[in-house]
This record gives sequence, C-alpha cells and structure tokens, in this order.
Amino acid sequence: MSSLLWIISFLLHMIALLAIYKLLQQVQIIKQQTTSESNMESRLKQYIEEIKQENQNLQALLQSEATLNQNNQKQQSAYVADERKTVDIQEEPSNEQLKGNTSSVDDEDTVEASLEARVLQLYNNGKTIDEIASELECGKTEAEIIIKLHQ
Repeated sequence: MSSLLWIISFLLHMIALLAIYKLLQQVQIIKQQTTSESNMESRLKQYIEEIKQENQNLQALLQSEATLNQNNQKQQSAYVADERKTVDIQEEPSNEQLKGNTSSVDDEDTVEASLEARVLQLYNNGKTIDEIASELECGKTEAEIIIKLHQ
C-alpha cells in the first residue's frame, strides 16, 4: 500500500512540476512582449521627436525665406520707383526739344498680335474653327491645335 502512495505522490509531484514549468514559460513570454512593446514605444517617441525637430527646422527655414522675399520685394519696389523717377526725368522734353521736334509726331509704333493670340481671341468671341482659319488665312488644323493647346 505504501508503494502505491509513493507512486501517486510521485505522479502528483511530476504534474505539479510540469504545471510550474508551463507557467514559467508563459510568464517569460509575457515579459518579452512587454519589453518589446516598451522598446517600440521608445522608438516611436524617438521618431516623433525627430519629426518635431525637422518640422521646427523647416518652419524656421520658411520664415527666414519669407523675410528674405519681403526684403527683396522692398528692394525691388524701391529700385522700380527709382527707375520710374529716372525715366520720368528723362522723358520730360525741354522747351528746345519741343520747338525743334514738331515733325517727329508723325512716327507711330504699331503692335501686331501673334497668330496664337488672334486665334484665341476669335475663338473666345464665339467663332468656329473654319471661320477663324478663313479670317486669319491659316490652316484649320493649325487653328484647332492652337485652341486645344491653350485649353
């Protein structure tokens, strides 16, 4: 009878040891998961900090470029104003020039619009491609291509 009790005790001890071993494995797996999650969190925090730093650098760069652009615009407007003053001064004819240059009034400059501009103007006025081609004496295909390119 005592041998039977020893065998049952031995089996119970083996089952208890096996259960303890399995529980120990599960605890180790849970610890690994939590450490990997904390590693992930720390990496994500690090990435977020890097992104914030890059954003701050970009904002500072954009602000400096904006101030440079404003300064350039101020300088350009001052330069244009100076140019206008010098042009105004140069364009004012003296009394002697007015008396001597009465015959030069007949000279006039003419400006002619390009074919593309005329085609687009006529098309915007509602004319068909055939009418535009005949009026401007150009090919229908040429007028059509110009219209399609500018749409």
